[in-house]
Amino acid sequence: MRMMMGALMLLAPLAANAAEGHDAAGHDMAAMAMPAAGETSPTVRAEIATVGELVAGQPVSLTLTLRDQYGRPVRPNDVDIIHTKPVHLFVVDGSLSDYHHLHPVPGARDGEWVAGFTPKKTAYKAWVEVQPTGQDDQFVPVQIGGVIPHPSAIGRDNVLTATAGGLRFTLTLAMPPVAGQGTLAIVNVYDDQGVPVTSLEPIMGAYAHLVGIDGGLESLMHIHPSGAEPDGPDSRGGPVMNFQLMPRTHGMHKLFLQVVNQGRLITAAFTVGVD
Repeated sequence: MRMMMGALMLLAPLAANAAEGHDAAGHDMAAMAMPAAGETSPTVRAEIATVGELVAGQPVSLTLTLRDQYGRPVRPNDVDIIHTKPVHLFVVDGSLSDYHHLHPVPGARDGEWVAGFTPKKTAYKAWVEVQPTGQDDQFVPVQIGGVIPHPSAIGRDNVLTATAGGLRFTLTLAMPPVAGQGTLAIVNVYDDQGVPVTSLEPIMGAYAHLVGIDGGLESLMHIHPSGAEPDGPDSRGGPVMNFQLMPRTHGMHKLFLQVVNQGRLITAAFTVGVD
């Protein structure tokens, strides 16, 4: 069984008028990350294990162990629900081409949470998002599988259109993103005939989830669109969604947008440079 330790950096709060979302900065996996100004000390530790090596194309089971600062297991009744789930796990390979948003469920023992996915690579960076009751939302960066190769370049040009699942997505930035500053990002969704889509279904309590990861695998943003959220399973959204980006690092970032349309989970990817 393979096991990797993770270090944690707390959520950096967005401005009061920003869209709902989260961001985190990850550091060396074996070291404690110092909190940024205004943040409290980290409280959660994570270990993640797989049975055997990761093999491309073969499903793998993950066992995530969460403990608090005193070494006590973090159980379901110790955490708050974050957009309908107690724990989120964001997984991406070094080239930022294979992305997964998983939701671990309680395992057989206290503090254990289990999930699974089918990898295309043999090593991944991941972030565990969890909010201990009465505390801020927290992220724990961990490694899955072997050593992650040096992150591949994701290009130097913005990629602001994407097609996936029979839909076309366009991303418009109100201004060039700057590290440490908020930037409005507007996503429009069209079908393959160019007709605006208004049939987006609820996904984890929102009409979309946007996750941004920098090219060096050092930071992550988890953002939900502003405005009204679904009030039930029959609610529908689109064609326009507004997100408030708050990047922590400079350089190129990959943005993964996930929506559900006609019962299908669709993932679209953009590339955005941050000054």
